[in-house]
Amino acid sequence: MKNILLLFLILASNLSFAQMTYKEVDSTSYALYQKHDWNSLIRFGEKAANEGNDFFYLNLRVGIAYFNFQEYKQSKLFLEKANANNSYDKVTIEYLFWANYHLLKEKEALKWYKQLDDTIQQRIDYSPERFISSIYVEGGQKFSTDKEIANKLDYFNFALKLHLSGKINLEQGYTFLQQKMNWGDFKQHQYYINPTVNFNQTLSFNFGFHYANYQSNLDYYSRDSYRSPPPMGFPGGTFLDSTVESSYEIQGSYQENDFFFQPRLTKYWDQFTLSPFVSYAMSQQNASYTEHFIDTT
Repeated sequence: MKNILLLFLILASNLSFAQMTYKEVDSTSYALYQKHDWNSLIRFGEKAANEGNDFFYLNLRVGIAYFNFQEYKQSKLFLEKANANNSYDKVTIEYLFWANYHLLKEKEALKWYKQLDDTIQQRIDYSPERFISSIYVEGGQKFSTDKEIANKLDYFNFALKLHLSGKINLEQGYTFLQQKMNWGDFKQHQYYINPTVNFNQTLSFNFGFHYANYQSNLDYYSRDSYRSPPPMGFPGGTFLDSTVESSYEIQGSYQENDFFFQPRLTKYWDQFTLSPFVSYAMSQQNASYTEHFIDTT
């Protein structure tokens, strides 16, 4: 029993000597932080944390190191521990704001933003998007300059953009047109919806869908007469010259449904944007009308 206890004390003593002291952890992490050696600081900080070291400057420095590698989730974990060590430090709070901002966590970002001093808030000038980002409504009539061909055009446009969360936006719109023409009348309905998923501040995916429905009623009749020219070989004569009565009539309806899809992936850099996409269009027509041409001499 004494031998087992002695062995345990020896192992515990070796383990304690293998662990770094607070002073060693603090001085080493500070030196790496001063050099901006973020990669080494992360490795060292993770090792120190696994050995039980949990103090403000270590957590803050490792959180900043992760932030500079754009690893915002890991950065947030260490920054939150730093804030638990010292809840009054404004550097930690600002980094927590930016980490949550890049993670598209708007509620948390706003929480940290409100804890910053006024001068820092003015420098950042942050305000999360509202649930209803924008509304557009327009309607009216456009009058024709030639009423023998076309009557007034009635139109209505509506567009709505919703900010559902930091990661999801939804844009949609509706358009209506109708007009009486000399050949009949038409109506057109259009609807589009464009949901966007933001993976982070620099990468997003959206799926655009557009639908259009066109309907027309055809009811047109025209009658005209003209002089039939002389046959070939009688350039100046009147032989066989006659009057031709011509009539044209069309009645019925025409409908068309158009569908358009366009998924798109967009990647943003500071001065460059890459946005590959694919498009697919489909159209369905339904025509039900008759045409009559009559020429009489």
